[in-house]
Amino acid sequence: MKTNFKRLIFAILLISSSTSAFSQENDFISALKTKLLLYRTQKVDQSIILQTDKTLYRPGETIWMKGYVTDVMTHLLSLNSLELSVQLTDNKGLNIAEGKYALKNGVADFSFSIPADLESDIYHLIAYTPEMENIGIQAVSKKEIFIARPEHLDMIPHLDYAKPFFAPEQKEAGTISLKDFSGKLLSGKKYEYQIIKDDRELLSGKGKTGVNGSGEFVFLTPSLQNGSPVLVSIDIPSGNDRLNLISKIPLASERINITFFPDGGKFVAGIPQMVVFEACDQLGNPVSLSANVLDDQGKLIVVTATIQPGMGVFNLLNSDNKKIVFKITSDIGNNQETLLPSLSPGSMSVTVKKNDGKNLSILLGRAPKSELAKFVIVAVGNGEMIWASDFELEQAGVLNIPLENFSSEIAGIAVFNETGALVGQRLVYTGESQLLNVTLTPNKESYKKGEEGQISVKVTGSDGKPVKAELAISLADQFAFPSAVSGITSLNYGLEKPLLFNDPLDKVNRVLMDYTLAKNSFKGFDWSQLAAIDPAKNQSIRMSAMRVSGTVVDTKDLPVPNALVSLNSSSLQQFNARSDQHGEFVINLPVSIEKKNLSASATDASGRGNYHVILNKSFKDELSNSLNNVSVNDWQILEKLYASNYFRENPDFFKAIPVSKVKVGDKKPREPYWKKYLTTSTSLLDILKTIRPYELMGGKIVFRGANSLNYQDGALIVIDSQKMGSDISILSSINTHDVENIEIFTNPVDMSRYTSLNSVGVIVITTKRGETGKENAGAAETADSEKAGLQKQFKPEFIGNEKYDLKTTLQWIPVLFTDENGEAVIPFKAGGIKSTFVLGVAGFTDQGQWIGNQAEIKVE
Repeated sequence: MKTNFKRLIFAILLISSSTSAFSQENDFISALKTKLLLYRTQKVDQSIILQTDKTLYRPGETIWMKGYVTDVMTHLLSLNSLELSVQLTDNKGLNIAEGKYALKNGVADFSFSIPADLESDIYHLIAYTPEMENIGIQAVSKKEIFIARPEHLDMIPHLDYAKPFFAPEQKEAGTISLKDFSGKLLSGKKYEYQIIKDDRELLSGKGKTGVNGSGEFVFLTPSLQNGSPVLVSIDIPSGNDRLNLISKIPLASERINITFFPDGGKFVAGIPQMVVFEACDQLGNPVSLSANVLDDQGKLIVVTATIQPGMGVFNLLNSDNKKIVFKITSDIGNNQETLLPSLSPGSMSVTVKKNDGKNLSILLGRAPKSELAKFVIVAVGNGEMIWASDFELEQAGVLNIPLENFSSEIAGIAVFNETGALVGQRLVYTGESQLLNVTLTPNKESYKKGEEGQISVKVTGSDGKPVKAELAISLADQFAFPSAVSGITSLNYGLEKPLLFNDPLDKVNRVLMDYTLAKNSFKGFDWSQLAAIDPAKNQSIRMSAMRVSGTVVDTKDLPVPNALVSLNSSSLQQFNARSDQHGEFVINLPVSIEKKNLSASATDASGRGNYHVILNKSFKDELSNSLNNVSVNDWQILEKLYASNYFRENPDFFKAIPVSKVKVGDKKPREPYWKKYLTTSTSLLDILKTIRPYELMGGKIVFRGANSLNYQDGALIVIDSQKMGSDISILSSINTHDVENIEIFTNPVDMSRYTSLNSVGVIVITTKRGETGKENAGAAETADSEKAGLQKQFKPEFIGNEKYDLKTTLQWIPVLFTDENGEAVIPFKAGGIKSTFVLGVAGFTDQGQWIGNQAEIKVE
C-alpha cells in the first residue's frame, strides 16, 4: 500500500509475522539475509565475562572464578574455543599467577591462590582465548580487583587541592591527609611522591605528615599545548606493606575527548538532528562540562551541557556544510575546540518518535529537495534479521515497525539505498523481551554470627512456568565489594558500551534510554564488513585483517604520544595511524600484506621529527606492553570502609592480624615484595621497574629525579661485586631464577661505595652463584597447580587468626542447576563478621538467555 504524507511517499510491504521468513522479499533483502547468515556463522568474535566471588581480597586468600566465553553477535556461549588463558597481573603488567583451563561449551571454573606476601594495590585478572590472539588485545577481558589488608594498612588517604583546576605553566602544590579507621589523624608518616606525565617521571620528592596529619607535594603544570594528564604517585610505608596512591591532578589544560553521535549516524544537510555527545578525559573517565556550538563565523548556534557525567545532547540544523565548532566553556577543558564532522551527502537521519507497545514509530529524514528514491529498512537482533521492508521516500516521514516479531529489548535499525549503501543506522529500545524472574528467598530475615541458613532460588518465565538454568553463586561481604550480576545479564544485549543502569530496562526513563542507545552499537557488528561478503565466492571472513601494533619512542627511548605512524609494504602501499597517550598504536592491514616486508616510520603530529617505531613481535608482547602503564588508584574503598563504621562494628579484624614470630637467633628479614616475581617474570628490566620506576635513554637506565637532571650516563650495573657498565644488554644474560638480591642506590653517599662519577644511580645484583635457594611458595606453586588443572573445592577462608571466624566469602558454588521446578537451594554458615552480605546469582537458561539477581543477607 502507499501512503502520502506531505512530501513523503512510503511503499510499505507487509511481511509475514515469522522472524525467519519474509513472504514478500525483494532481491536485496534476500541477499542481505544470506550475507547476515554467513557473517554470523563465519565471524569469530568473542566476549569474555569473568565472574568472581568479590573484588577485595586479602593476601593469602583464594580468588574463586567462573569464565564465560560468548559469541558477540548471537550472545550465546561460544563453541569455537577449547581453552581459556587467565592471568593475575600487578599494576605494572607482571604476572603473579596464570593458568590455562579447558572450556566446556564455553564455560570454565577455576581459582587462584594469592601469595601471602603480596603488596596492597590494584591487580588485574586477564582472560583470553587462542582465537583472540588473531584479533588483538581489544578483545581481551580485563577485570580490576584490589588485594589488600585494609585493617593492616589502617590509614585512609585523602588528597586536597587549593584550586578546582590548575592553569598551565604554574608551580602548584597539593595536600595529602592521613587518618586511621578510628578517625585519628596520623602525624609523622613518611611518604615519597612522583609527578608523572606520559609514563615519565617529571619530578619526585619526600615528605612527612605534620601534627594535623597532612603533608604537601609540589608539581609544575604543563603548557597549554600539551593536553596529557599529569598524575601524582604517593608511596606510604605501613609496616611490611605500603600504600601506593595514584591520582590525576586536575588541570584546566587537559585535553577532553568529544565524540558526536547524530541521529542516524551521519550529519544530514538542511534538517534538524538530535546530536548526542560523549565527553571523556584522557584516561577515559566521563566528565561534566558546558559548551557553545558555533558556526564558521564564531556565532552562537546553541548552548549545551552534559546531562550526566560524560553525556550531553543538543539539536543542530546545518544547511550548507559550513564548519561547526564545539567550544568548551566550563573550567575543565576551557576554550578547547572540537570540529564537528562534515555533512554526509545521501545520508538519512533515523529518529525514534514513539513506542506504543505495538509499533515502533521511526522518523526518517533526508536533505531538502531530495528526489523520490527507493530504500530498504531492516531490523536485526542477536545476529539475525527480525524484520525488513522496502519503501520510497522523498524528504521526511514516519514509518511504523510492528513489534510482534521482536524478542530482544534492543535491536539495530539500518537503512540502505538502491545501490546497497548504508545511509542510516541506530539502536532502538523495543520493550519486547521474554522476561525471566530469578527469585531469592532466605529462610530468615537476619542471622546470628555462626548461624547456619539457606536461600531458595526459583527461576520462572514471564508465564510463571519453571525454567532450567545453570547458575553460579557467590555470598560475600558487601565490604569485600562483590561484583554486580549486571555484567552477566548485559550479555543479552551484546553492546559495545555497557549500559550503566541499575534498574531493569523497562524501568529506565525512555528519553535517557534513547540518548544512551544513540551513542552505542552492537559489539563486533560492522555493516561494511557484511556488505563486502560475496556468497558466490564462498569466501571466509575469519581472518579479514592482520593486526600490527607497536610503540613510538624518541631518541631517549621515551614514548611519543599522538605521533603519526606510517607502515609501508613492499608493493608501496601505505597504512597510517596515530599513537595514543602511551605512544602505542594499532593498524589493521589486509591479510595479503606480509608483516616481515613492512617498513615503519613516525613523525610528530605536525609531520616533523623522525621517531623510532618498535613493532610488537607477538600477541603477548602487545598484551604485556598495554598493561605496563601507570593507572589511577585513589583507594576510595578505604574511604568507604571508614564511612561505614565497618571496623568499629568488627574490631576483631585488628585482633586477628597475625603477629610475625621470629625465633631466637633468627635475624632473617622478610623477603622483599619483588622477589616473588623472580619465578614468574622473564625480564630483569620489569622487576627493576617494580623496585624503582625508571626510563630507558639510549639503552641505559635513568632514575628520574634530582640526581638525573644532568646525567652523564645511565645507572651503573654491578653484578656480584663486578662493575659491568651501564648498558642494559648485560641484564639479558642473567636468568631471573638465578637472582638472590637486588639493591638500587640513588643517594650520593650510597653510590660513592661503587663510583664517584655516576650521578644517576647504581643497581647492585647478587646472584645465587650455584646455591639452590628456596622457591617462591606463592605465585609459582599457584601457577603450577593451575596449569596441572587441579581445581580446589570451595571452603570458607579465615582472615588472620581463625579463632575470630572472620570470613568475607561465605559461599561460592560455580555450578548449581535448577530442578524441573526451576528451584535450587543454597546453604551457608555465617561467620564472625557483623555486616550485610550480598548474594549474587547469575548464569544462563537452557534456551541461552542470561539471567541474574542479587539479594542482601544480614548477619548481626
